Amino acid sequence: MPRSRDELLNIPDPAWPDLANHIVAARNSVRVLPRTETGAYETLQFLQVTVRSTLGAIAWETGGLLIDNGWIRLLGSGHAALPGTLYTWNNTTSPLHVSGALIVAYDVIGGVFALNGGAFAGTVGDVSYFAPDLLRWEEMQRGYTDFFQWLLSGDLEAFYKDARWPRWQGETNMLAGDRGISIYPPMWISGSPIAERSRRAVPVTELWLSERDFAAQLDRA
Repeated sequence: MPRSRDELLNIPDPAWPDLANHIVAARNSVRVLPRTETGAYETLQFLQVTVRSTLGAIAWETGGLLIDNGWIRLLGSGHAALPGTLYTWNNTTSPLHVSGALIVAYDVIGGVFALNGGAFAGTVGDVSYFAPDLLRWEEMQRGYTDFFQWLLSGDLEAFYKDARWPRWQGETNMLAGDRGISIYPPMWISGSPIAERSRRAVPVTELWLSERDFAAQLDRA
């Protein structure tokens, strides 16, 4: 039986005050998007986690977060600047969802971060990353809370060292939250550096579904 609103929200020691302190102290740029209560409750009810958890607090308190000049989008309960939500990406009627996983974030180049619910090798509950240059899921060996703290203050430049180009910040800052950057030739084809490939803005959902199709065709998923 699903938890009630009271069971989800009326919890001692909610996680948000501590998370807000981490956001203030973040080394990477962070924009916290405001929520609407209706969207937040729909998302929290879908997740069935309380606001004592980091995931529940993000879902209830935020419309999502834009990290590192908008390069990474951490899903929450939705906002005009980040239309996708933890619900719309993960409910079973959505073509975006991954069976046995919970998508929690994505980046502008089509990389997707998901909590492993048994879909991938590795520890259940840890975050895996679908790498667009490899077209496969890679273990990050981080739970959601650790992943959240890595987004705020981790070395994202090192993580994306082969996936960025000069002055990428100007492009991502102007990009709508539901748009990604399609790179051609695709990153999974070896050859010229990313900076020398063509780039265009496309719906990030289109980018994600296309990568999944290629991964299936190449038997890499």
